[in-house]
Amino acid sequence: MIKINELRIGNLISDLSDRTGFVKSLAWNKVAVKLEFSTINTDCDGVKPIPLTEEWLNKFKWERVEENRFFFDNNYFSIGISGRLYYMDDYTGVKIQHVHQLQNLYFSGSVSV
Repeated sequence: MIKINELRIGNLISDLSDRTGFVKSLAWNKVAVKLEFSTINTDCDGVKPIPLTEEWLNKFKWERVEENRFFFDNNYFSIGISGRLYYMDDYTGVKIQHVHQLQNLYFSGSVSV
């Protein structure tokens, strides 16, 4: 389950059938998610985070430079991999497990795209 305060409009998440979509609107504990052919309106129990994987890092233009390290933005930001946990190696020290968490770093300006 995702808490409503973790989400922003535009975040990628999935429904309980693993269909990926983006957050279209948020209100109280309700979220509208635009899927490929429809929009669902549900509470936060009806959606789930997308696990951050190497495939998602590649889609976001992160570059693998070592076995367990990805770089972004001319090597200024790096993500290390420890088992299945990704973490920022820069000053933030943020642990990242899901796609929406990485997107929120973009939105906050911690990582500029």
